[in-house]
Amino acid sequence: MKALTEREQLLVALGAAIGSNCVPCVETILPRARAAGIEGWELRLALSSADYVRQKPAARVLLTARAIADGSEGEASCDASCPLDQIEGEPEVQAENKVRNQSGCCG
Repeated sequence: MKALTEREQLLVALGAAIGSNCVPCVETILPRARAAGIEGWELRLALSSADYVRQKPAARVLLTARAIADGSEGEASCDASCPLDQIEGEPEVQAENKVRNQSGCCG
């Protein structure tokens, strides 16, 4: 099995830092990621994707609780798609646009 590159390790670590709400981790990882040559648009895309994954379960819990409180059966639906699924064309342009323009119940 091939080992992850430094770049891949930093992006994974950044996602984990966002997912665990670790400010010291973010403060350490972001400068290292920049020094490793990861560009701003790539970092923004990684941050947006990590935040989506972090917030999705909380949003679903809230929707489900509201549905139950209103007397609805089952879990409420959340149709927001993953930010990575929304990217078409050149990533440099699309990543910045998608990060700025995300909407929906979970993203």
